[in-house]
Amino acid sequence: MATRALLVCGALSSVVYFVSIDVLAPLLFPDYHEYEGQMVSELFASGAPTRPMLVWAGVLYNALVLAFALGTWEVGRNSRVTRLTAVAIGVYGLASTVGGFLAPMDLRSAGLSAATWVHIGATAVQGIAQLAVLATGAFVHGLRFRVYSFATLGLALASGL
Repeated sequence: MATRALLVCGALSSVVYFVSIDVLAPLLFPDYHEYEGQMVSELFASGAPTRPMLVWAGVLYNALVLAFALGTWEVGRNSRVTRLTAVAIGVYGLASTVGGFLAPMDLRSAGLSAATWVHIGATAVQGIAQLAVLATGAFVHGLRFRVYSFATLGLALASGL
């Protein structure tokens, strides 16, 4: 039962991410949130009006991602590839924590500070971890899931992740 709850955290993390960034932020900050001209990191940037609200959502999101990684680790007791997928999910969650909270980027107008460079590095690690989740996770289930995973991986790479 506890493992199932940890696995549900994966779906809940996506709901928290979507609701906070794509629903609440544009409703509460319509003059700041732009879908086509802004990176998600800018919503978490030091000095951004959206930062205080999104920090709390981000804490919940990352806690749910890390819980999902633990649940994936648990179900992968006898599967090396599932455990590798769990590690990649955990690396993603940790990099998200570093990039969003310990080293948020500065607003565009502030230039490139040391924190912004650390943020860029953490974001790169997140991208690599996402690709690793897709690549290793492709082998957790059958052929149809593998085809789906590699198609998703190809689209992610083609679009620049």
